[in-house]
Amino acid sequence: MHSLKLVAVAGILAVAASCSSSTGPGGGGGGGGGGACSGTNASPAVCDNFFSPNVITATHGNSVTFTFKGHIGHNVTWDGGPTSPANSAIMSSGQFTSDALSAGTYTFHCIVHGEAMSGTINVN
Repeated sequence: MHSLKLVAVAGILAVAASCSSSTGPGGGGGGGGGGACSGTNASPAVCDNFFSPNVITATHGNSVTFTFKGHIGHNVTWDGGPTSPANSAIMSSGQFTSDALSAGTYTFHCIVHGEAMSGTINVN
């Protein structure tokens, strides 16, 4: 009976750790227990609790393809920018490509983790 309680506590701690508010690739690496998760300007990664990179530079007229690499579901929800691209579905794998972006600054976040998991795209 005692070991069953320990398993239950361990499960609760694992869930709590996966919902931490880490906003970058430092620290424990998110829900993967230290695993690396990184992307590029052209294909930022959606990791467990952070975008990598979370400040992206893009070229006017191009789109950005987000690659979902986390263990839990996340999405891309646009907060503001020169245009209003479509939001992604909540996903834990696969890719989401934005609409073509106009020059200016776009901000976005994950609705699962709120502003603690956010980013910016600067379009030249």
